[in-house]
Parts: sequence; C-alpha cells; structure tokens
Amino acid sequence: MTELLNKDKAGSNKHIAFWFFLLVYAAFIIYLCRGLNIWIDEVYTMDTTSYSLRGVISQSYNFEGQPPAFFVFLSLWRTINSDLFFARLFSVACIGIAAWFFYKMVVLISGKDRSLWFVVLFLLNPYTVWASTQARLYAFLLLLSVLSVYYFFSFYKKRENKYLVAFGLVAIVGIYTQYLYVFLLAALGASVLLFLGWKLFFKYCISVVPAAAVFLQNILFTTSPVKLAYVGSIKESFLAKVISIFHTPQNLILSLDMLPFDRIVRWIVIAAFILLLVYAYFKLYKEYRQSDKLYWNKINSILISGILLVSFIALFFAKTGIDYNDRYLTIGFPLMILLWLLLNVYPQAKRTIIFFIIAGYYILLLAINYKYPKNDFDSRALAAYVTRIEKKDEPIFFYQKVLALPFKYYYNGKKSLLCTRKCSRTDNHLIFHRRKQ
Repeated sequence: MTELLNKDKAGSNKHIAFWFFLLVYAAFIIYLCRGLNIWIDEVYTMDTTSYSLRGVISQSYNFEGQPPAFFVFLSLWRTINSDLFFARLFSVACIGIAAWFFYKMVVLISGKDRSLWFVVLFLLNPYTVWASTQARLYAFLLLLSVLSVYYFFSFYKKRENKYLVAFGLVAIVGIYTQYLYVFLLAALGASVLLFLGWKLFFKYCISVVPAAAVFLQNILFTTSPVKLAYVGSIKESFLAKVISIFHTPQNLILSLDMLPFDRIVRWIVIAAFILLLVYAYFKLYKEYRQSDKLYWNKINSILISGILLVSFIALFFAKTGIDYNDRYLTIGFPLMILLWLLLNVYPQAKRTIIFFIIAGYYILLLAINYKYPKNDFDSRALAAYVTRIEKKDEPIFFYQKVLALPFKYYYNGKKSLLCTRKCSRTDNHLIFHRRKQ
C-alpha cells in the first residue's frame, strides 16, 4: 500500500512539474511572438491572406507556389484581428494541438508512464519553437503531419476503419497545404505493405484515393510548383544534393545550425546522437523482437517510413534542381522526433539522465539563439532609426527586396522606397500595398 501511495505521489509531482513547464513554455513563446520582427516570408503571408477568399486562393497558387489550405485558414483567422502577432498565434495554436496529439501518439506506441518526457522534447526542439513563432505554413503543416502519423499508428494497432477515414481526411487537407505531403503518404503506405500485408495495404490505398485525386488536380490544372520554385545559383551534383538532404534529420533533431561552435564540436554532438540511438536500437532488437513483436514492428515502421520519406524528397529535389531547405521536410519531423522512443530501452535512471541532457541541450540552443529576440534584418529598429534621421524629399534606397518589404511593414513615413536591384511586378506591388491595420 505504501509503495502505491509513493508511486501516486511521484506521478502527481511529475504532472505538476509538467504543467509548470507548459506555463513557462507558453510565456516564452508568446514573448517571442511579440518580440520577433517580421521577415520577408511573413510579409508574403500577410499580403496573401489580406485578399478576398478568391484572391487568397489565386495568390496561393500563382505567387506562393503552394495549395491554398493554410492561407485560407489564416485569412479566416485574421478576420478577427489582422495584426502580425495574432497571425502568429495561429501557429502557436497549431503547435499546441500538435503537442496534444503527439502525446496521444506516444501513449499509443510506448505506454502512458513514459510519455510526458517526449512531449517536453518535442516542444523544446528549436525547430518546433521556430515554427510556432512564424506566420508561415510550417506549424500548420507540422500539426497535419502529427495527425497523419497518429491516425496511421491508431490503425496500425487497432485495425479499425474509422482511423483510416480520419487519416484520409487529414491527407486531403495536407495535400491542399503542401505538394510534398504526397511523399509522406507514399512512405507510410510502403510501411503498411511491408509490415501489415497486401490486404491492409489495399484498404490504405482506398483511404488515400481522394487525396491522390486532389494532388493530381493541383498538379495538372494549376501553375506547376516547379515553375514557380526558385532554382539556386549554386549547382550541385545529383549525388551531392541527395547526400545533403539526407543530413536533414540530424539538422532538425539537433538544430546544428544554431551551434555557435566549430566543426569539431558539431561532429561530437552528431557522433553522440548516432551512438546513443544505434546502441538503443540493437538493445531493442535483443529485448523486444520476440517478447513484444508489435512494439518492435512499430519502431521499425517509424524508421522505414522516415528513411523512405527522406529518400523520396531527396530524389525529387535532386532530379528537379529546385533549391532545397531543411524546413521542406516538416512533414517528416514527427517521425524524426519519434526516434527518441528508442531511449525507452534504457533503465529508468539512465533514461532520465539522457532526457535531462537532451532537454538541457535544447534549452542552451534556445538561450543562445533568442538572447536578443529578432529575425535577420531588424527592420523594426531600422524603420524607427530612418524615421528619426530622414530629411524632406529624400528617397529611401534598398539593395534588394528582402530588406525593403519588411521595412515597409514598420515604416509609417511617406518616403518613396526604391530597390537598386530590379524587383518583379509582384515585389513592387507588395512594397506599396499594405493591409489596413
């Protein structure tokens, strides 16, 4: 009886600590949403979502180069308040819902008693923090990806058709949000075929038929995303680009770009990460492949789906030559974070120490990156400074649009803004068009 009471007390303390973490975390995110200045892509978002519904859809396809779901939802959200801070709160809400379903997914896969730590790591990951503070589609896309993986594993474990129906509905919204979402559906489908067999794979295919139809409609009857995409000036060989894209999982999980240290330190971090997970995987192989085959298969399904997804993305970008950024693999981020489930094979004491080290590492990166909370090109401070020193009939020149557009968001003067580099018709329109606040 005493032992049970002690366990209940420990569980209660754990939940109190978790809720305290959520409170501090929420305050930190709100602080960043308030403090961070607007950046060029957010200017595009604010402009795209300032039109009528028909205009939002047109801008999404023809300017953003993406399907319109996110921009439509955000446009509706901004009818309540058109401010940048409120637009960012949409991303905060998406991350909050995603964290809840991520918790449910971890419970589904590995058990309730070990789930809260994984939610903490999910929220503290610098990429999650970044996505939650941006008025862009990545937090919304992350939510959709978490939902897809959650319903996928719900079907995987319970084999009930209602989860496939929910999965199919989320898939439709996902395809209407980003073209690359089709690769997540393909990777998960391959995992079904490999681990569940032909019959369940056939049912899976039926569930994604509407999403496939939406994808074909977007590709065949709208402006091609390949034509709209920026092709980088730095040419890479096919193999070099594939290899660089395969670095994305470690970049997103470890946020290596935030490390203010030389290459040696980064290699040490990477080596520690790989050894930790590889050792855990072989330990899992010995302990679970016979005693808990379902759990073993679910872990392998996460690995296989993730590898296939990265492979599909790598081949697509290497073949088309489209410029690539790690955030384009947001759809695979839930699978990447689920790799931490391998840590469950370690004894509780060691596992707790490892979790504290990882959480401390994330907090260190956040402290370094947000010591002075601002995005690149502090256009807010620049606009205030220019307003103080400007003279009559003096135009304001910018070298390129990435400086002019965010500046215009904060600048309330009447000076003409000119780019020394030629701007496109859309860029010029954005410089002089501003949503009424």
